[in-house]
Amino acid sequence: METLKDELLNLAFQLAHFIHNDKELAKRIAVAALEKLETAALAQDKRLYYPGRRNKVSMTELHLLQRLVYAESEPHERAREEHTGAPPNEEALLIHFIKHLAKITARRNAMHVTLGVSRLLHQYTTPETTEIYNAVVQDPARVPSEDYFRSRKKTLMEELKKRFGTLLNTTRVTRGEERFVAHPQPERFIDLTRECLNAFTPWLTACCVPAKFALAEGSLNNLAFHGGDPDAEHSIEINRFHAILHPTCFERLVTGLGYAAPVTRLEIPRFFLSSQTGSDEGDEQNPHPPNRTSAKLDDEERNTIRRYLSDQSRRRKYLSAGLLLFVADGELLAQLDTQQNNCAEFTLPDHAEFVEVRTRDDQGELLLATQPVLYDVEDQPQAQRTRIVLEGGQRLSFEITPTKEGATVTVSYTETNRVQALQLWWQRQNLSAMRGLLWQPALGLLLLAVSTTLGWLLYREHQVKQRAQAELAQTQTRQQSAEAQFNQLAQQTQAQLEQERAQRQAAETKLQQLQTQLERRPETQLAQLNIPAISLRLTAEKGVADASEISVPAQAKYFLLSLERGNPREYTRYTVEVLDARKRLVKRIDGIDPRLANNRLNVLLRCADFSNGQYWLRLSGHKGGAQTELGEYAIALQFE
Repeated sequence: METLKDELLNLAFQLAHFIHNDKELAKRIAVAALEKLETAALAQDKRLYYPGRRNKVSMTELHLLQRLVYAESEPHERAREEHTGAPPNEEALLIHFIKHLAKITARRNAMHVTLGVSRLLHQYTTPETTEIYNAVVQDPARVPSEDYFRSRKKTLMEELKKRFGTLLNTTRVTRGEERFVAHPQPERFIDLTRECLNAFTPWLTACCVPAKFALAEGSLNNLAFHGGDPDAEHSIEINRFHAILHPTCFERLVTGLGYAAPVTRLEIPRFFLSSQTGSDEGDEQNPHPPNRTSAKLDDEERNTIRRYLSDQSRRRKYLSAGLLLFVADGELLAQLDTQQNNCAEFTLPDHAEFVEVRTRDDQGELLLATQPVLYDVEDQPQAQRTRIVLEGGQRLSFEITPTKEGATVTVSYTETNRVQALQLWWQRQNLSAMRGLLWQPALGLLLLAVSTTLGWLLYREHQVKQRAQAELAQTQTRQQSAEAQFNQLAQQTQAQLEQERAQRQAAETKLQQLQTQLERRPETQLAQLNIPAISLRLTAEKGVADASEISVPAQAKYFLLSLERGNPREYTRYTVEVLDARKRLVKRIDGIDPRLANNRLNVLLRCADFSNGQYWLRLSGHKGGAQTELGEYAIALQFE
């Protein structure tokens, strides 16, 4: 059974591979997302306030990883789109578009997911979209006005235009509504659109819309929420995301409301590239794209990733933080030298989803913590106060304060190790001012005593750290040696199993060939094959007490049971099953034709499959497509 980390790794890898269709790039994205998940603050230490009913979903660990894959994927998507020498085709751009639509709508709430799928990916009207959301939220009082839907659609379109730039053009349609210029042949992308929506549906969530859904016949209880705590609604909101993004559930939902099926309302944006070779011609040459979900990680690749993540965790555990770097969307926002100060403040960039805390050691840059940023339905940063305890014991306190321009982030650093805390305190003192007072003997002696004590403590701390690092190196060496031995043993075991499987298959094949020959070979020729023939009349069902005793010569490799029964041609063919004393199946022979062996039922058995003891023969007859159980007969085998 896979471990939880393996399952998360497979999910992240498959999603990244679906987006990029590049195994090596998918591995890098999955590893980076998992590393950030391991360092993420999954819960706030204290929430400041909730202004009214919350409309924001706080993602679970599973769905946070899905969003981390989206975030790690986007720089690579943009790089490919800006590659003028080899621009992506329409299919790749459509995957980027639907992924970004799912990302920016799921960051808000189910109303925005409904709006994005119904109005920007399909041509459902605003009143229809309102009714679809009404069915999803199961509470008419929470359905906003149509004007609100229109204003939020405009906001989503602005974000999509900002993301894709000149790749998308807009036009004005009926009543002056702004829409993206649509592709003239949306039917070409029906299957790909379904694959995208399946891939971007929240992981491991179940369908909540029944196959024969009709709003007039009942409500969707799995989508309704009747409690008062906003946190308790998170799982319900995830179900709503599924109901809209999952193509099968969405189709059940809209057809149950009496609207046209999604395939008839699909509206795919047309992408405009400076060179159309990458879009139109590329699609014509490759109308059937490769299977984006076929790639899998082998055991060696998974083991390599596990070792990398474990090594990063060990580095964080034994690291003494010095210079902290705060990064969002690849941009360095601020630095904090913990030897000089314990606090940093910076402005949060627009739409930044995660703030990363990084540092450097002798092996290079290292991720220490990942702080998710929460947004409200208007896509404005929410007030947050979070405390993160690093793997080395240090504590980071985040406070995000919304402003008119965006948000300000204040980070405080606290060293929890007493020796290192004393060292930081000493380094932060104004030593130059204190040197001027060294002429005073008392202060000089005090300084000397403090310096000596601090030096001794630091020396002891250094020794402890060196021993820990040496033990860690030894542990890593032993672990690598054990893994190598395990892999070698696994390969040997697999090879042995394959050899035994091949031998069993060869024996079964030979047995079948002999069975076929003996059905047509007179019994007088059995001696040429050194196969003893043992006659057994099946006159009545026998119990264990009166089992037929059968003796088999020691030198025989096979023996033939020649079974007689009254009126053998009553059935066109027979099946004989050989069971052990506990009635467990040992051998099954099908298709025995009594006409080929003088009205006998010849059953050829391999001696290696049996040992001395009690067995049962279960006989079945076949006629006209029907099978009839004819009886069970006890036999006692004795190998001389």
